[in-house]
Amino acid sequence: MQLNFSSLDSFDHVISPFEEMAAYEALWSENGATFRSIADRFRKYPDTIPSRMVTENVRKEFKEILKDIFDRFQVKHFGIRIHGANEYPEKLRDAKHPIEVFYYQGWWDLINTRSVAVVGSRRVSEEGKKRTRKLVKCLIEDNFTIVSGLAEGVDTEAHRTALDAGGNTIAVIGTPLSHFLSKTEY
Repeated sequence: MQLNFSSLDSFDHVISPFEEMAAYEALWSENGATFRSIADRFRKYPDTIPSRMVTENVRKEFKEILKDIFDRFQVKHFGIRIHGANEYPEKLRDAKHPIEVFYYQGWWDLINTRSVAVVGSRRVSEEGKKRTRKLVKCLIEDNFTIVSGLAEGVDTEAHRTALDAGGNTIAVIGTPLSHFLSKTEY
Protein backbone atom coordinates (compact mmCIF):
# COMPACT_ATOMS: atom_id res chain seq x y z
CA MET A 1 0.00 0.00 0.00
CA GLN A 2 1.23 3.50 -0.83
CA LEU A 3 0.04 6.79 0.60
CA ASN A 4 -2.66 8.41 -1.49
CA PHE A 5 -1.57 11.84 -2.67
CA SER A 6 -4.31 12.32 -5.28
CA SER A 7 -6.18 14.75 -3.02
CA LEU A 8 -3.15 16.99 -2.54
CA ASP A 9 -3.01 20.06 -4.73
CA SER A 10 0.46 21.36 -3.87
CA PHE A 11 3.76 20.52 -2.28
CA ASP A 12 2.61 22.27 0.91
CA HIS A 13 1.76 18.79 2.16
CA VAL A 14 5.21 17.26 1.93
CA ILE A 15 5.70 14.69 4.68
CA SER A 16 8.03 15.84 7.43
CA PRO A 17 9.34 12.92 9.49
CA PHE A 18 9.68 15.11 12.57
CA GLU A 19 6.13 16.41 12.17
CA GLU A 20 4.76 12.87 11.77
CA MET A 21 6.68 11.79 14.85
CA ALA A 22 5.23 14.71 16.83
CA ALA A 23 1.71 13.93 15.63
CA TYR A 24 2.07 10.24 16.49
CA GLU A 25 3.33 11.10 19.97
CA ALA A 26 0.32 13.41 20.34
CA LEU A 27 -2.03 10.55 19.45
CA TRP A 28 -0.37 8.42 22.12
CA SER A 29 -0.78 11.17 24.70
CA GLU A 30 -4.55 11.25 24.33
CA ASN A 31 -6.51 9.95 27.29
CA GLY A 32 -7.13 6.21 26.92
CA ALA A 33 -4.75 5.73 23.97
CA THR A 34 -3.87 2.08 23.38
CA PHE A 35 -2.36 0.08 20.55
CA ARG A 36 -5.89 -0.97 19.66
CA SER A 37 -7.47 2.50 19.73
CA ILE A 38 -4.75 4.00 17.58
CA ALA A 39 -4.73 1.05 15.15
CA ASP A 40 -8.53 1.34 14.88
CA ARG A 41 -8.24 5.02 13.94
CA PHE A 42 -5.84 4.20 11.14
CA ARG A 43 -7.99 1.28 9.97
CA LYS A 44 -10.88 3.74 9.66
CA TYR A 45 -8.72 6.09 7.53
CA PRO A 46 -6.19 3.78 5.85
CA ASP A 47 -4.65 6.36 3.52
CA THR A 48 -3.94 8.97 6.15
CA ILE A 49 -0.86 9.94 8.11
CA PRO A 50 -0.60 11.00 11.77
CA SER A 51 -0.29 14.73 11.04
CA ARG A 52 -3.77 14.71 9.54
CA MET A 53 -5.24 13.36 12.78
CA VAL A 54 -4.14 16.16 15.11
CA THR A 55 -4.39 19.93 14.88
CA GLU A 56 -1.51 22.14 13.86
CA ASN A 57 -1.31 23.61 17.37
CA VAL A 58 -1.03 20.16 18.91
CA ARG A 59 1.71 19.24 16.42
CA LYS A 60 3.63 22.40 17.31
CA GLU A 61 3.32 21.61 21.02
CA PHE A 62 4.62 18.07 20.53
CA LYS A 63 7.43 19.22 18.27
CA GLU A 64 8.67 21.33 21.18
CA ILE A 65 8.29 18.38 23.56
CA LEU A 66 10.30 16.19 21.18
CA LYS A 67 13.01 18.82 20.81
CA ASP A 68 13.31 18.90 24.61
CA ILE A 69 13.54 15.09 24.77
CA PHE A 70 16.13 15.02 21.98
CA ASP A 71 18.19 17.67 23.75
CA ARG A 72 17.94 15.94 27.13
CA PHE A 73 19.03 12.57 25.74
CA GLN A 74 21.41 14.05 23.15
CA VAL A 75 19.63 12.44 20.20
CA LYS A 76 21.45 13.69 17.13
CA HIS A 77 20.23 11.30 14.46
CA PHE A 78 17.06 9.28 14.13
CA GLY A 79 14.97 7.67 11.45
CA ILE A 80 11.26 7.22 11.07
CA ARG A 81 9.19 4.76 9.10
CA ILE A 82 5.55 5.49 8.25
CA HIS A 83 3.14 2.79 7.13
CA GLY A 84 2.41 3.23 3.44
CA ALA A 85 5.66 5.02 2.75
CA ASN A 86 8.96 3.66 1.48
CA GLU A 87 10.90 1.12 3.57
CA TYR A 88 8.18 0.43 6.13
CA PRO A 89 8.57 -3.26 7.07
CA GLU A 90 5.27 -4.77 6.01
CA LYS A 91 5.75 -7.69 8.43
CA LEU A 92 4.77 -5.22 11.15
CA ARG A 93 1.26 -5.25 9.67
CA ASP A 94 0.84 -8.83 10.93
CA ALA A 95 0.35 -7.57 14.49
CA LYS A 96 -3.14 -7.64 15.96
CA HIS A 97 -2.98 -3.86 16.42
CA PRO A 98 -0.21 -2.74 14.06
CA ILE A 99 1.75 0.43 14.58
CA GLU A 100 1.66 3.11 11.91
CA VAL A 101 4.92 4.82 12.75
CA PHE A 102 8.13 3.72 14.37
CA TYR A 103 11.44 5.40 15.03
CA TYR A 104 14.94 4.07 15.00
CA GLN A 105 18.53 5.05 15.57
CA GLY A 106 21.48 3.35 14.02
CA TRP A 107 22.06 1.29 10.95
CA TRP A 108 18.76 0.67 9.12
CA ASP A 109 20.21 -2.13 6.99
CA LEU A 110 20.28 -4.41 10.05
CA ILE A 111 16.55 -4.87 9.46
CA ASN A 112 17.47 -6.96 6.40
CA THR A 113 19.92 -9.28 8.18
CA ARG A 114 19.18 -12.73 9.52
CA SER A 115 17.99 -12.20 13.05
CA VAL A 116 16.74 -14.03 16.12
CA ALA A 117 14.79 -12.51 18.99
CA VAL A 118 16.21 -13.37 22.42
CA VAL A 119 13.83 -12.52 25.26
CA GLY A 120 13.19 -13.78 28.74
CA SER A 121 12.80 -12.98 32.39
CA ARG A 122 13.81 -9.66 33.93
CA ARG A 123 14.85 -11.54 37.07
CA VAL A 124 17.06 -14.11 35.42
CA SER A 125 19.08 -16.63 37.42
CA GLU A 126 22.84 -17.03 36.99
CA GLU A 127 22.13 -20.25 35.08
CA GLY A 128 19.74 -18.33 32.81
CA LYS A 129 22.40 -15.69 32.14
CA LYS A 130 24.93 -18.41 31.35
CA ARG A 131 22.55 -20.08 28.88
CA THR A 132 21.70 -16.73 27.29
CA ARG A 133 25.40 -15.96 26.76
CA LYS A 134 26.03 -19.41 25.26
CA LEU A 135 23.06 -19.14 22.89
CA VAL A 136 23.90 -15.62 21.77
CA LYS A 137 27.58 -16.46 21.16
CA CYS A 138 26.52 -19.34 18.88
CA LEU A 139 24.08 -17.11 17.01
CA ILE A 140 26.71 -14.39 16.53
CA GLU A 141 29.19 -16.98 15.22
CA ASP A 142 26.56 -17.86 12.60
CA ASN A 143 26.15 -14.16 11.68
CA PHE A 144 22.73 -13.61 13.21
CA THR A 145 21.65 -10.21 14.47
CA ILE A 146 20.24 -10.34 18.01
CA VAL A 147 16.88 -8.65 18.55
CA SER A 148 15.65 -7.95 22.06
CA GLY A 149 14.12 -5.33 24.30
CA LEU A 150 16.06 -3.22 26.74
CA ALA A 151 14.72 -4.63 29.98
CA GLU A 152 17.01 -5.92 32.70
CA GLY A 153 17.71 -9.63 32.69
CA VAL A 154 17.80 -11.73 29.53
CA ASP A 155 17.33 -8.76 27.18
CA THR A 156 20.32 -6.88 28.58
CA GLU A 157 22.45 -10.02 28.75
CA ALA A 158 21.68 -10.81 25.09
CA HIS A 159 22.72 -7.34 23.90
CA ARG A 160 25.89 -7.23 26.01
CA THR A 161 26.98 -10.67 24.89
CA ALA A 162 26.33 -9.90 21.22
CA LEU A 163 28.25 -6.63 21.38
CA ASP A 164 31.12 -8.21 23.34
CA ALA A 165 31.32 -10.91 20.65
CA GLY A 166 31.45 -8.31 17.86
CA GLY A 167 27.89 -8.95 16.72
CA ASN A 168 24.98 -6.72 15.84
CA THR A 169 21.89 -6.05 17.90
CA ILE A 170 18.53 -4.42 17.40
CA ALA A 171 16.95 -3.08 20.57
CA VAL A 172 13.17 -2.81 20.51
CA ILE A 173 11.51 -0.30 22.80
CA GLY A 174 7.74 -0.62 22.81
CA THR A 175 6.84 2.80 24.16
CA PRO A 176 6.34 6.28 22.79
CA LEU A 177 9.16 8.75 23.38
CA SER A 178 7.10 10.46 26.06
CA HIS A 179 7.31 7.34 28.26
CA PHE A 180 10.75 6.96 29.77
CA LEU A 181 12.51 3.77 30.74
CA SER A 182 14.15 3.34 34.10
CA LYS A 183 17.86 4.19 34.31
CA THR A 184 18.80 0.53 34.08
CA GLU A 185 16.74 0.09 30.93
CA TYR A 186 18.37 2.53 28.52
